[in-house]
Amino acid sequence: MNRQLSMLYASKEGRAVSQIFQNVNEIDEQLLRGCKKTYPAELALFAVRSSCQGKGIGKKLFHSALAYLKQQGLDEFYLMLICKRA
Repeated sequence: MNRQLSMLYASKEGRAVSQIFQNVNEIDEQLLRGCKKTYPAELALFAVRSSCQGKGIGKKLFHSALAYLKQQGLDEFYLMLICKRA
C-alpha cells in the first residue's frame, strides 16, 4: 500500500470514505448478481465533492473514464450510479 493511501486510512475522513466504499461495494455486488451478465469493465464509485458539483468536473471525469475504456478496447461496462441531491 502506498504512503498516501496509508495516510488516508489513518485519518478520520479516510476511514469514513472506506466505510462508504464498503457499503457501495456490497450494493454493487448484489446488483451485478441480479444482472446475470458479466461486464468487462466497471465504474462503481464515482463521486464529486458537493462544493465542486455543477462546474463540469464530473462530466470531465466521466468522459476521461470513457476515453480510457475505449483506449483499452472495452466498449461495454457496468455503471453503478447513486444520485444524492441536496
